[in-house]
Amino acid sequence: VVADYMRPAIRLAALMGLPVTSISTHDAVFGGEDGPTHQPVEHAASLRIIPNVKVLRPADGEEVNEAWKHALSASWGPTALLLTRQSLTSFEKSDASWRENFSRGAYIARDCDATPEYVIAASGSELGIALEAAQTAAEKGLAVRVISVHDLNAFVSQPGEYFRTLIPPGTAVVSAEAGVGIGWERLAGEGRYLGHAGVETFGASGPAEAVAKHFGLSAGTILNLILEDRRSG
Repeated sequence: VVADYMRPAIRLAALMGLPVTSISTHDAVFGGEDGPTHQPVEHAASLRIIPNVKVLRPADGEEVNEAWKHALSASWGPTALLLTRQSLTSFEKSDASWRENFSRGAYIARDCDATPEYVIAASGSELGIALEAAQTAAEKGLAVRVISVHDLNAFVSQPGEYFRTLIPPGTAVVSAEAGVGIGWERLAGEGRYLGHAGVETFGASGPAEAVAKHFGLSAGTILNLILEDRRSG
């Protein structure tokens, strides 16, 4: 939330091309009892629309390390690192070359055996519930891929070949990020965008787990979007 107070400095750094790195914590409604004044919901999206600002929201400690390397190597323009308050579990990446592909903004975190019917695109702490949803979907016989989209702007600006490698034409996409969904619809590409598992209002005061349940930040919400589409198809 403090990004609101930093915005003039971030904007000027972007305007002048200064490689300044800002590090923000408490990046979602999981601030819990701190309440809605301390819970960013629109801030990731609002930072992404500032020209020249690279916004990175890593999903585990390994991604944080890689994000920090990219921030330090930046020679032009500021970088905003959006980090979580809560602990995150490192996960095994399906893409063996994920570090090399990190600069592309996204990579395959969990793949399926066949061409995916659905792709779950998530950032930060929501990568965990995306992986859980994909596992449950696989048990129901669905081919679901999960991609970690730590830099949404970088990914949507990739050449079509890489974009289509991660999200094949005709694939249905669900996005997951603990904030407003504006901007994520760009991932539809040559497929269909089913919706966003996020937060479209201000936050709420309560234990982090209760707030997450209140807003439907769960694997169940993601899975329901997929199953509803499957039933309607």
